[in-house]
Amino acid sequence: MNKPKFKGVALNGRFDLEEYRRKIGAMSDPELRKEGSMLAELCVPQKSVHLQPNEQWVLQLAECRAEWLRRHPKPTPKTPYYNR
Repeated sequence: MNKPKFKGVALNGRFDLEEYRRKIGAMSDPELRKEGSMLAELCVPQKSVHLQPNEQWVLQLAECRAEWLRRHPKPTPKTPYYNR
């Protein structure tokens, strides 16, 4: 029997944000990237039945991106040295 492709994505009205944050916080980097890629694919309007992504998917994608940036912060630009 085939496994459902979007197993971890909440589809019902009961979405617990704190539980989801704990879930993605416990994921490895490759698992987090896979989850984010899957959600990004689901949020493409052309692939949605209603031409509008599910609000839960958009929220989950934002949380995945926030977790990724928490783990891998963007480097800050270095301040130039002008006092020579």
